[in-house]
Formats: sequence, C-alpha cells, structure tokens
Amino acid sequence: MAGGRRMRGDAVLWVPGTDHAGIATQVIVEKSLWAEQRTTRHQLGREEFLKRMWKWKSDRSEQILHQMKALGVTLDWDRAVFTMDPTMWTAVTARSDRQTMSAAVTAAFVRLYDAGLVYRSEALVNWCCHLQSAVSDIEVEHKTVDGAMVDFAYRWERDPSEEIVVSTTRPETMLGDTAVAVHPGDQRWASWVGRRLTHPLRPGEPTIPVLADESVRPDFGTGAVKITPAHDPNDFEVGKRHQLESLTILSEDGRINENGGEFQGLTRSEARLAVLDALRQRGLLRDQRPHQLSVPVCSRTGDVIEPMVKHQWFVRCGEMAAAALAAVESGELVLEPPSLRNIWKQWLQESRDWCVSHQRGGASDLA
Repeated sequence: MAGGRRMRGDAVLWVPGTDHAGIATQVIVEKSLWAEQRTTRHQLGREEFLKRMWKWKSDRSEQILHQMKALGVTLDWDRAVFTMDPTMWTAVTARSDRQTMSAAVTAAFVRLYDAGLVYRSEALVNWCCHLQSAVSDIEVEHKTVDGAMVDFAYRWERDPSEEIVVSTTRPETMLGDTAVAVHPGDQRWASWVGRRLTHPLRPGEPTIPVLADESVRPDFGTGAVKITPAHDPNDFEVGKRHQLESLTILSEDGRINENGGEFQGLTRSEARLAVLDALRQRGLLRDQRPHQLSVPVCSRTGDVIEPMVKHQWFVRCGEMAAAALAAVESGELVLEPPSLRNIWKQWLQESRDWCVSHQRGGASDLA
C-alpha cells in the first residue's frame, strides 16, 4: 500500500480515483426515479436519464472521497479522477499526450482487442429482461424454487400414433425447440434416434430430429429432453455439436416474439400457462409433478435471467486463467490464507469467456 511505503520514507504519489458501475448505478437511479415520479427511464428519455445518472454519480463520488478523507487516507486530492471524466492524463502523470481518462479506458480496450483477448461474437449470454441488458456471470445468483416437471409428447412424422415423451421444467420454451435428445446408451429410446418429429405448436414448419448426445441424463424425467439452443446453456452446446438451428422465441423485454406464432406478445408466465393448455387440448400433455429447480436471477433486479443468443463483447479467458493457475502452482504467486488455493483453482478451471457488454437504452456499451 502507498501509505506503508510513505511510512518507510519513500516518496509516494497516491492518486484517488473512482470507477464507473454502470448497471448498479442504473438500477439505483431507476428505483429512485420510480419512487419519486412514478416514471421509467424509457418515459424519461435517454438524454434526461443520462443527466440523472451523472448527477447521482457526482453526489456519490463526493461521499466516497469524504469517507476516505475521514479515514485519514493521505491521497493527492487535487488529482482525483473518474474513469469516464474528460480529465486529461497530464493531470495525473507526466505524459504529454492529451488523452482523457475515458480515452484511456478505450485505449485499454483496443489493446486487449489487438492482442486477441477481446472479441465480438454471437453467443448465449445472461439476459436480464428488466434491465434489457446482458449481465456477467458474477451478476447472476441461483435460487432454489418449487416448480414443476412437465412431460409432453412429440409424435413421429411418419406415424402420429407413435410418440416420444420428453421432460422439461420450462414448457414455454418448447416453442423454440429444434431437436429432441436422448443418451446414446439409453435403450428405451434407441430406436428413435434418427427419426424426425412434427412440432405441434409450429404447424407447417420443418420437422425436428431425435439425436443422441452424451450430455443427456437418462435419470432426468423420461430420459428424453427437448433441445432449445437459443434459450439454454446446455442446449446451446448440443446445438453447436449437432449443427442445429437456434430459434429465438423471446424479445428483449421477455415477451414471446414473432417466432412464437399464436403466442406472440405473451409474457413468460402467460406463455407457460398457454403452452400447457395448448398441449392439453392437442392430447399431448402427459404429466405434471412437483419439482425443485435452481433458477438464475439477476443480482441487481431479482428478475429471472433468460439465456439468450446475442452479439456481444467477450474477454477470452482461457490463456489468462491457465497462466494464473500456473503462477500459484509454481509459487510465483502466493495466496494467503493457503485455503484460498482451492477456491482459486475451482474458479479458474471452470472459467469461460466473459461477457463484458452492457446495454443502455437499446445501445451497447462496455460498463
């Protein structure tokens, strides 16, 4: 710490700075706006909402700096900076180029991009329908809730009297099904692999295949599962392995889109009931039973997270995670207490590319 170095007699420059917390700030300002005026950010408009965001930031930054001063922290307060300020680099360092602090953030991003560590791609992300934004893995919590396991039938295109019964906890997403999968070793459904099925709620559309995939758990429900690549992380990977179509059936606000046919415009909860009723009317609903499930929710809003396929920015984490693991294993990096090594190892071994996109009023930025 700079304070410790100064106490040893070293000359130290300690610059105070604050970072931007885009999603957290947005949620707080939105709640305040609703409590005070019963107005949403959409009703207020982008420019006016941004003004309120900046005012909130200004007020809170002063509080943060005041708290640091009260703690007796000896910083060079005249050089205080914020990551999105137009403050020049020369106010902080001896650099001669007149870059702003916000430009420095952009420069860091460009360097990561040039190094191949940042890229833009279409992939499955955690989508918060309330924020209408992607959120990172660390902003997602999982809650155990009482739900239901639903069994319904898909019929063979050649002989509608023959059916394969699938199990799901999210029947509304069957509107986006592009396959049914079974485990390759599950003899109950072995004769079905390679057959094609008619989709009961997408009449007139191409049939969908029954395929075998190692990821299917034979002990889950009937052992046959629906595959919805655009709305489930595991299904997304199955879709890539088997080159399946990803059919998005939800809009950014969580309502069924035009791909949902007669269900277009319904909310997620409304669609669930409507789909179950439609399956019942067609004689395809086989069973409903209580089932506990883990539901991903946005830590900022409490809204249920929707896995959705989006074009977003990602940080490539594989090589960096491997280097961080190797540094601890070699002793180059020492963790205290040593018990943290297991957490470090688990976190980095399970790391995947990190989504760094956030959306503001329908436009993407990097918050």
